[in-house]
Amino acid sequence: MTSTDLPRVVVTDMDGTVVRRDETVSDRTKEAFERLAERGVTVIAATGRGPRLQEWTLSQIPAAHHLVMGQGAFVYDTHANDRPVQLASQYVSGRVLADAVGRIEEQVDNVFLVAESADPDAPLRGDEMPVWPWELPRSNTPREEALAGEFVKLYFWPESLDSDTVLEKASPLLEGSPVGITESGVGILELGPAGMDKWRGIEPILDRLDAGWHDVLAFGDAINDLGMLERAGRAVAMPQGHRRVIDTAPEAAPGDNDQDGVAQYIERLLGD
Repeated sequence: MTSTDLPRVVVTDMDGTVVRRDETVSDRTKEAFERLAERGVTVIAATGRGPRLQEWTLSQIPAAHHLVMGQGAFVYDTHANDRPVQLASQYVSGRVLADAVGRIEEQVDNVFLVAESADPDAPLRGDEMPVWPWELPRSNTPREEALAGEFVKLYFWPESLDSDTVLEKASPLLEGSPVGITESGVGILELGPAGMDKWRGIEPILDRLDAGWHDVLAFGDAINDLGMLERAGRAVAMPQGHRRVIDTAPEAAPGDNDQDGVAQYIERLLGD
């Protein structure tokens, strides 16, 4: 894929990439993706947000042919039928999450946690969080009760250390366990099924399309975007993104998420 080619596949992260601080995607950005789809490009929205926000995600990127959610654990075909068709799903047990949190608190730092249930109608449950940037329904619940059942993932905020330090120190502790750890751009860390990564959710879609990573243009801003950016034939970082993302991606968008940087890039690609 050269700088003048249209890619076969475009993958975009949501928060910090196309979602603005007002929690919406601009009409300009929606139109840019729509124009790509009209030119035969497959559009994939890849987000850490869980399945309960499927409808919201699709409303923000209506041109998306596929959704990859929950850090790659949930994959949907959104153009095959009137309603999205689930292609993959993977949950993690509360018992496993509790064990992982125990390891982190014993050897790294105490944390504040909130768990997202497999039941999309249940509120998120857990501790009173010192930082919580979203409006998802949430219930302060004792940990034993909060971690009972099956879960999409667990959010946690370190008590004293910064999230980059905790991510670095906690990752080796979880090697070989059923749980993986990542950070999704707002300083809040996440635990989910081991091995789950956005790129793993994207890869089966590429197989269905008979496409490869060299056919992919990817946009991202956070640690949880690194896997897909490292593999994409063309990788574009958001200028306000995590330093590791900026160091990894060969290109940067011409503006941040509030400046419709992704739309600006696509418009240039389309020759505007």
